Amino acid sequence: MAEWAVEALGIVAAVFVAASLVMKSILPLRWVNLVGCVLFVAYGVVIGSIAVWLANGFGVAVNLYRMREIYQQRRGHGAAEDRV
Repeated sequence: MAEWAVEALGIVAAVFVAASLVMKSILPLRWVNLVGCVLFVAYGVVIGSIAVWLANGFGVAVNLYRMREIYQQRRGHGAAEDRV
């Protein structure tokens, strides 16, 4: 991969993560941050940095888990203690 393309991938990933940090609405924030984390995972793999892809892979997992919770709550399928 060309050096400029690798750098562009990192910059685009950073823009997505930074944009998510200024968002107020949690679900769009999660989606934007998820895209940024996925891009950073790709960036970390390309540059051979375990720390970058591992940390952002964790971010992907957390975003997916939290988004699943949000969508379940919206459908009325919350945790058992929520359903009394």
